[in-house]
Amino acid sequence: MTKLSKQALALLLGATTLFTLAGCGSSGSSGSTASDSSAAKTETASAETKTDAAEASGLSGDLDIWEWGADDEAKAREAATKIFIEEHPELNVT
Repeated sequence: MTKLSKQALALLLGATTLFTLAGCGSSGSSGSTASDSSAAKTETASAETKTDAAEASGLSGDLDIWEWGADDEAKAREAATKIFIEEHPELNVT
Protein backbone atom coordinates (compact mmCIF):
# COMPACT_ATOMS: atom_id res chain seq x y z
CA MET A 1 0.00 0.00 0.00
CA THR A 2 1.45 3.34 -0.96
CA LYS A 3 1.96 6.23 1.41
CA LEU A 4 -0.76 8.23 -0.38
CA SER A 5 -3.26 5.36 -0.03
CA LYS A 6 -2.55 5.06 3.69
CA GLN A 7 -3.05 8.79 4.18
CA ALA A 8 -6.31 8.73 2.22
CA LEU A 9 -7.57 5.77 4.25
CA ALA A 10 -6.66 7.49 7.53
CA LEU A 11 -8.43 10.67 6.41
CA LEU A 12 -11.53 8.71 5.38
CA LEU A 13 -11.68 6.83 8.69
CA GLY A 14 -11.18 10.05 10.65
CA ALA A 15 -13.96 11.83 8.76
CA THR A 16 -16.31 8.87 9.20
CA THR A 17 -15.66 8.84 12.94
CA LEU A 18 -16.19 12.59 13.18
CA PHE A 19 -19.54 12.49 11.35
CA THR A 20 -20.70 9.49 13.38
CA LEU A 21 -19.96 11.23 16.67
CA ALA A 22 -21.52 14.48 15.48
CA GLY A 23 -24.74 12.64 14.67
CA CYS A 24 -24.92 11.25 18.21
CA GLY A 25 -24.60 14.64 19.91
CA SER A 26 -27.39 16.85 21.22
CA SER A 27 -28.41 20.02 19.40
CA GLY A 28 -28.64 22.33 22.43
CA SER A 29 -30.85 24.77 20.48
CA SER A 30 -33.55 25.04 23.14
CA GLY A 31 -31.62 27.62 25.14
CA SER A 32 -32.15 25.86 28.46
CA THR A 33 -29.51 23.88 30.26
CA ALA A 34 -29.78 20.20 31.02
CA SER A 35 -30.04 20.90 34.75
CA ASP A 36 -32.94 23.34 34.20
CA SER A 37 -34.86 20.82 32.16
CA SER A 38 -34.05 18.00 34.59
CA ALA A 39 -35.28 20.06 37.54
CA ALA A 40 -38.51 20.92 35.73
CA LYS A 41 -39.14 17.29 34.86
CA THR A 42 -38.47 16.20 38.43
CA GLU A 43 -40.90 18.76 39.83
CA THR A 44 -43.72 17.77 37.50
CA ALA A 45 -43.27 13.98 37.66
CA SER A 46 -45.70 12.12 39.89
CA ALA A 47 -45.84 8.54 41.17
CA GLU A 48 -48.68 7.78 38.75
CA THR A 49 -46.64 8.97 35.77
CA LYS A 50 -43.71 6.79 36.81
CA THR A 51 -45.99 3.76 37.15
CA ASP A 52 -47.50 4.40 33.71
CA ALA A 53 -44.03 4.68 32.17
CA ALA A 54 -42.97 1.45 33.84
CA GLU A 55 -46.02 -0.38 32.53
CA ALA A 56 -45.43 1.03 29.07
CA SER A 57 -41.82 -0.17 29.12
CA GLY A 58 -42.97 -3.78 29.31
CA LEU A 59 -40.57 -4.64 32.13
CA SER A 60 -41.56 -7.38 34.53
CA GLY A 61 -40.05 -10.24 36.46
CA ASP A 62 -37.29 -10.83 38.95
CA LEU A 63 -33.89 -9.14 39.07
CA ASP A 64 -31.08 -10.42 41.29
CA ILE A 65 -28.33 -7.88 41.96
CA TRP A 66 -25.05 -9.16 43.36
CA GLU A 67 -23.01 -6.44 45.02
CA TRP A 68 -19.44 -6.43 46.25
CA GLY A 69 -16.98 -3.84 47.43
CA ALA A 70 -16.45 -1.98 50.65
CA ASP A 71 -16.92 1.39 52.28
CA ASP A 72 -17.81 4.26 49.92
CA GLU A 73 -18.16 2.00 46.89
CA ALA A 74 -20.69 -0.21 48.67
CA LYS A 75 -22.63 2.80 49.97
CA ALA A 76 -22.82 4.34 46.48
CA ARG A 77 -23.97 1.07 44.93
CA GLU A 78 -26.64 0.56 47.61
CA ALA A 79 -27.95 4.10 47.02
CA ALA A 80 -28.09 3.50 43.27
CA THR A 81 -29.92 0.20 43.82
CA LYS A 82 -32.51 1.90 46.03
CA ILE A 83 -33.14 4.53 43.35
CA PHE A 84 -33.50 1.82 40.70
CA ILE A 85 -36.03 -0.06 42.86
CA GLU A 86 -38.07 3.13 43.37
CA GLU A 87 -38.08 3.86 39.64
CA HIS A 88 -39.02 0.28 38.67
CA PRO A 89 -41.70 -0.94 41.09
CA GLU A 90 -42.85 -3.52 38.52
CA LEU A 91 -39.65 -5.51 39.07
CA ASN A 92 -38.99 -7.82 42.01
CA VAL A 93 -35.43 -6.81 42.91
CA THR A 94 -33.40 -8.89 45.34
